[in-house]
Amino acid sequence: MLPLPLLALVTTAHAADVTAMPAPFRGLATLEYRVEGDAARLVEGDTQVGARQERLHTLALQGAFSVWRGISLAVDLPVALDQRLVWSQAREMAFDPTLGAGSMVGAAALEPPPVEQGGGLLGPTFALQLTPFNAEHPGKRRADRTTWLVEAGYRLQDKSSWWQEKQDGSRGAGPGADAVHLRTAFSTLADTSRPYLEVAFDKALTVPTNLRAEDGSVVSQGAQVRPASTLDLRVGAEVPVLARQDTEVALDLRTRFGYRTWQDIPSGLYLADVLAASREVLVTQGEAVHALAGLGVQVRRAGLVDVLVGGDLGAQTPYRVEHPYAVRTDLPTLTWDAGLAVRVWIDDPLLGTD
Repeated sequence: MLPLPLLALVTTAHAADVTAMPAPFRGLATLEYRVEGDAARLVEGDTQVGARQERLHTLALQGAFSVWRGISLAVDLPVALDQRLVWSQAREMAFDPTLGAGSMVGAAALEPPPVEQGGGLLGPTFALQLTPFNAEHPGKRRADRTTWLVEAGYRLQDKSSWWQEKQDGSRGAGPGADAVHLRTAFSTLADTSRPYLEVAFDKALTVPTNLRAEDGSVVSQGAQVRPASTLDLRVGAEVPVLARQDTEVALDLRTRFGYRTWQDIPSGLYLADVLAASREVLVTQGEAVHALAGLGVQVRRAGLVDVLVGGDLGAQTPYRVEHPYAVRTDLPTLTWDAGLAVRVWIDDPLLGTD
């Protein structure tokens, strides 16, 4: 049994974080740091031909303003502090006449192993948020215990991207392409927890990209790179464990599932070495599914500030790295993420009215 003050806080204070929205004519601002990555072994047949780790550090400023009851405008302004692909084992690609294609089996090791690195601004996302029913701000004739949020937005293309290698070998970060963003989330005020469900879909469009040879010269101009589209599902529950007056500490127990579509990308990025001919065309990387489980801790000062920290750990299914070559990731591919966010609630009516 929970103490009565805590029970009252759970059932009347607010819905889960995934459905957080400002009250009418008010706003919120969030600063979020996030790091995510994976560690994969590459195999060709039954032979390991490489091992790599990918990491992405991002910092994002997010904001939302409620223009009417249940209607908000939101913006996400992210920057990639560092995106990096580090090889711990890598081999050369050699032409195998028996296969009529490239192969890394029996090829010489690359010393030192290559490193790809990039960073910079990512495309901003603008979105419209609606709550057909909201447990935090119920209508005059009903008191909702469930919050339903619907979000539709658009991510703008950025001039630099992870795919766009410059003549000096430097890169931008992120997909770089326009994308349609859709998200919906449900959360419920149960007696001792706040269960929630979130589904997000990002449909990436194409982005013109120059393809370069190893010496930095352009071999193809304006190739239509198509980054992967993603579908993510998150199921969890926030469980309050401590309450003191208007401050709450809660655990966020969650499970995530995701699907990443195939993508058309430049050759020689996710393989440490490739044949010169494949650099002149786009190559297709296979689709993959991932699953993660995670834990978060949330500290909330009602109506003032929220601090959220947590991480997830899981695995990703194998996929073909570049379609011209018989190299794929091995099972399991470890994937993980962690983040820290500070959210400030602007609780004064910004338009001078309620």
